[in-house]
Amino acid sequence: MVEGRTLKGMEQIAKYANRGEADIIQFVRQEGFPAQKIGGVWMAHTVEIDRWWRRKLQGRPAVDIEHLAEIIHARSRLGKDASERLAKEIAGEI
Repeated sequence: MVEGRTLKGMEQIAKYANRGEADIIQFVRQEGFPAQKIGGVWMAHTVEIDRWWRRKLQGRPAVDIEHLAEIIHARSRLGKDASERLAKEIAGEI
């Protein structure tokens, strides 16, 4: 069960992250911040934002490769090894 809540709209996302809207958009484009536009509305989940900040503060890549590989595997027909390779490629580790 995933805890947290879904944030709808850039204003809510920026407020939760304690940053300006322009900063959030820059983070999305350049650093993998976990927000996306769905039907023209910015959406994000607090658990994913918290995970992103923790990784960033630890000096680790903002993308959790294991988590990304699990998502790819669950949503595609790729095997686990292929999913992990694709996740590493997306994260720029290959």
